[in-house]
Amino acid sequence: MREIAAGIGRGVISSSTIHNMFRGARLPKWGFLELVVEELHGDTAEFRVLWEAAQLADEAAGQAARDPGLSAPPGNGSAVIIPPEPDTQAAVWSPTAPPEPAGPRPSHRIWSNEIPQRNLHFTGRVAELQELRANLVRGDRPHPPAQLISGMGGVGKTEIATEYIHLHRDKYEIIWWIRAEHTDRVRDALVKLGQRLEVRPAGTESGRDRMIAAVLEALAGSVQPNWLLVYDNAAQPLDLQRYLPACPPGGHIIITSRLLNWPGFIEKDIVGISPFTEDEATDFLRRRVPALGANRRLSTDEDERRTSEAARLAQALGHLPIAVEHAAAYLTETGQTVDDYLNRFEEKRTFEDRRRILGPSDPRTLNSHDMVAIDLRGLGRYQESLDIARKVVGAFAAAGRRENPDWLNARTGFAAALRKAGHHWDALQESEEVVQRYRDYLGMDHALTLRAAANLINDRRAVGELAIAEKLGVEVCDRCRAVGAPVEILYAAMVNLASVLRVAGRPDEALRHDVQARDALVGTYGDQHPFTLAASINYATDLAACGDLAEAIRIGQDTLANCQSTLGGDHPDTLMAAVNLAIDVAASGNQARADRLLEDVSRRYAETLTTEHPDAWAAAQGARLTAEIEPY
Repeated sequence: MREIAAGIGRGVISSSTIHNMFRGARLPKWGFLELVVEELHGDTAEFRVLWEAAQLADEAAGQAARDPGLSAPPGNGSAVIIPPEPDTQAAVWSPTAPPEPAGPRPSHRIWSNEIPQRNLHFTGRVAELQELRANLVRGDRPHPPAQLISGMGGVGKTEIATEYIHLHRDKYEIIWWIRAEHTDRVRDALVKLGQRLEVRPAGTESGRDRMIAAVLEALAGSVQPNWLLVYDNAAQPLDLQRYLPACPPGGHIIITSRLLNWPGFIEKDIVGISPFTEDEATDFLRRRVPALGANRRLSTDEDERRTSEAARLAQALGHLPIAVEHAAAYLTETGQTVDDYLNRFEEKRTFEDRRRILGPSDPRTLNSHDMVAIDLRGLGRYQESLDIARKVVGAFAAAGRRENPDWLNARTGFAAALRKAGHHWDALQESEEVVQRYRDYLGMDHALTLRAAANLINDRRAVGELAIAEKLGVEVCDRCRAVGAPVEILYAAMVNLASVLRVAGRPDEALRHDVQARDALVGTYGDQHPFTLAASINYATDLAACGDLAEAIRIGQDTLANCQSTLGGDHPDTLMAAVNLAIDVAASGNQARADRLLEDVSRRYAETLTTEHPDAWAAAQGARLTAEIEPY
């Protein structure tokens, strides 16, 4: 049971819950059972049919006891929360309102592909989620008004709407997520919903207008007993009004928006969102960052120190959820301390002051800006990193500050930014010149030269110069060992050399390098450090190429879960891990699961790197992706 729970992902479902699912007399909830079936490589579609048959049999026999959910509120509108069932308590991974028992599940549910993935680190917001649900199910209002989640940018409006969906997904036959920044997107989403509903438009308007009108009419007429539409990031209330259906009993609308003042003619309840409380922000950081995490083996003094460090960081960030999330991702990825981060945060925060006081061409200003570019690459925001890195290199050149270590360091980062953004030939040209200049100025054994050369291995592989890349990789590894170079450079060179060998059709040799580097990285940084995750992604590929498909899938699943937990669902390395796992899962015969993985990846690529990025294009062609390490 513990192995199944670990394979699904830390904190998602407990081993005791899985035990109860198999040993208990009650029919388990499908949401939990689906996770277990997928982990055991079963056919979820087949199991779903069996589960629904079992549910109908239970209902027919009168054996399924359903507790009431939220009761009709008293006169003040407050909600009465029924405690969760004992066998589901352990599976709740965030301190939100406990989910209500599911009603009968329909045989055909309609879900939008745009629904964000649940944030397993979701923290707090209990009162807001309870208020949202209570407003929607009030017994004295048969036609529930729209729920407007409003607040400043970064306070977590979309996260709350997403968490509401996943808490109450068993209550709705239709859940449709609409990106409402622009009217065109709203219209597109409603047309797609109409196609899923198979509505038949009528009238004299244009095709799209008829379809949208038919969808709104179908929803208002209770095409399904229970449905939910979420209009995310709405910016134009006047334009949006015409695309809001009338809500019958069971029809619910949630709108998220930065706008605080909405017109009165849109019937609504306002759920205002403020930044995290101090306790919420501190708790989030402690659950998200391993170095700040709670552990029963910690001494009282160490536990208090970690709490104090998390609270200090949260206060510096103003308890703003998006800032706290970014800080947690950065600390987890780099392994740096709170002091390190706050120093970097202060440096970024004062960049404009430095530029104003010292001037845009002062080396301290440019170095500060270059650190911002490095941080953005670590977070997977490649295009933003490239834009800044290009400006920094150009500013050094314009100021006449060529031929100095700061300029070469900036160019090293610029080359990495080019490669990460998919401009491989430009990256190769930049890297070659940087390595040559470092050789001339510092010698081949200097750490800065070796760092640039480790990156050049990837650039040569990316354009197909495998023989030259292999020769360089062997040289860099040998020199790192001989001169005692920093371990992150050696391990990066080993992983990058292994990637060359794998592409060259020598997976057994690649496997030896990856195993050695991965084991060393785990011992040095732990299994969730970005360097370790990159090595693990490639290690799984080596295993599959060497014929050990079962172990490749096991490692791939663990790595994907760690990437999601550490880097986030949209990070390019997370998407890379998902793509490679999908290939292995398909090879094992579970095409349905592979298709689900790839569908999610495709959507995320479109929203982040864009479908034109080489990784996105390769994934669409069914090709494996190669992770790489950029040493500090």
